[in-house]
Amino acid sequence: MALGVLVLLTFDGKLEMRDKLIGFYKSIGLPTCMADIELDLKDIDKLTDKAATFLEWGKAPLEVPYEITKDAFKQAILDTDAAGR
Repeated sequence: MALGVLVLLTFDGKLEMRDKLIGFYKSIGLPTCMADIELDLKDIDKLTDKAATFLEWGKAPLEVPYEITKDAFKQAILDTDAAGR
């Protein structure tokens, strides 16, 4: 859950908030990168493929001014992982 929040903040471009949370998460032992939840970056395609099968995929609230795509989600995961290491 904690890493997912960081990914969503990255996806939304709220990098300052993400970076503050990363520091807080590290101070209390929450995961901040894929390795912390025992996932390798080679698993990212499986992860994004699975995420795209959820009913909520693509049903972002109206106030979200962008399309949710697997490529954008994948990039948010990669960027979060790099920031959290």
